[in-house]
Amino acid sequence: MIAFISCNNPGMKYDFAIGKIFREIKEIPQFTNYEEVQAALLEPLNGVDFAVKELRNGDTVVLLFEKLHPLGNINKFEILDVLEITSINEDDLICFQSCQKDSLRDSEIVAITKYDENLEYFKDIIQLILNNY
Repeated sequence: MIAFISCNNPGMKYDFAIGKIFREIKEIPQFTNYEEVQAALLEPLNGVDFAVKELRNGDTVVLLFEKLHPLGNINKFEILDVLEITSINEDDLICFQSCQKDSLRDSEIVAITKYDENLEYFKDIIQLILNNY
């Protein structure tokens, strides 16, 4: 099950995160028990850099969609949106930044796939999400 939390829907579970600017995720008290699993820069849009970050706390998986705020040689991140994935198996893999549509990389696609170390590309797609940053 996937719940898309949008800043256009007030009162949602992750409303506290929308608009927060941070350098390290542990600066946000509600995320202190989460582990950062992976993160990636997405393709710039109108000269602005965006990123996506996967956090886990037990069975809870949260993707943060972020805008980068470069300050000299230090980046800060502003949370634009949150995607909570409430049921995922241990052998499922969340893919972003490297997903393709019509043989072209598309940074807006997030895929949940079955992990298979013997495959060069993941083919067993469980769910696709368009992040539409």
